[in-house]
Amino acid sequence: MEGGLIKELFILALKQAKEKGDLWWEVRALQELGWHNELNGLVLRNAEEIERSDNLDLKILLADAKDDKQQSIALRKLYARDTHMEL
Repeated sequence: MEGGLIKELFILALKQAKEKGDLWWEVRALQELGWHNELNGLVLRNAEEIERSDNLDLKILLADAKDDKQQSIALRKLYARDTHMEL
């Protein structure tokens, strides 16, 4: 029962994020639900917005959705370097 409740809460969070137009929280809800096809579709539909953003997490997801391994690796290195600099 607990697992079903959690899933329903993430589905509710997904609906609310869609209504608000909050791409990041839509992505997070889809990740938590394990809905990878829906996640890839969402990221691809919002590619222009993601490319204009400074959000490396979303850019990595976009590169992965496009199956652009070189871009994904480059972004992950940048992410690791930025994360290491903050420590």
